[in-house]
Amino acid sequence: MEGDVTSLTVSDMAGKTVFSAVPVSDTVVTGLPGGLYLVRAVTASGATIVCKTAF
Repeated sequence: MEGDVTSLTVSDMAGKTVFSAVPVSDTVVTGLPGGLYLVRAVTASGATIVCKTAF
């Protein structure tokens, strides 16, 4: 990944944001119900990385 992650957003599959962090450090996401989520990270260079994950 290019550069440090500057923001992190976790959304449910309906598109509702359930977690966000700005700035991002050692972030631990807990307390979410089991299911599929989209995780969006933005780096300092402006790159956006999106992945689908299950919690």
